[in-house]
Amino acid sequence: MNRDEDAIQWEDAVSERGAELRIGHAQDDGTTEQSRAIVGEGDKIAFTETVDWPPNGDEWVYTSADVKKTTGITRYKLYDQSNKWRPPERPSVWQYILCFTTEKTYDYYFSDASNDCYRCDVFVTSWDHYVQYNSTDARIISVTGVP
Repeated sequence: MNRDEDAIQWEDAVSERGAELRIGHAQDDGTTEQSRAIVGEGDKIAFTETVDWPPNGDEWVYTSADVKKTTGITRYKLYDQSNKWRPPERPSVWQYILCFTTEKTYDYYFSDASNDCYRCDVFVTSWDHYVQYNSTDARIISVTGVP
């Protein structure tokens, strides 16, 4: 992951199956009007979109027009951190990090192929969002959004 983890505001959370994880977003430096804006889109409907997002390294993948229209997610990357060198004083306990950018505010639920689900609530769309987790099969197979 290219982003400095110290620049991310992290929060501990628990997956649907009870596994510990962390969710985060870039810290708001308040320098732009957009970064201070909390976005609301009015009447939204819940959705579940089937996707196939395997761990893809540290490169952004832009979503299809259909996925973008339904979910608001414009890009993502799913990074396997297990082989990344880290200084001994800062080991990572999280094997995977899902990073995503969205144009919509939802409570997002990302289901992986191990049959676990990770929640990340989005209320500001001008930030990138992150989910760090461990999994036996980290490939994201569906995205659900709840208004």
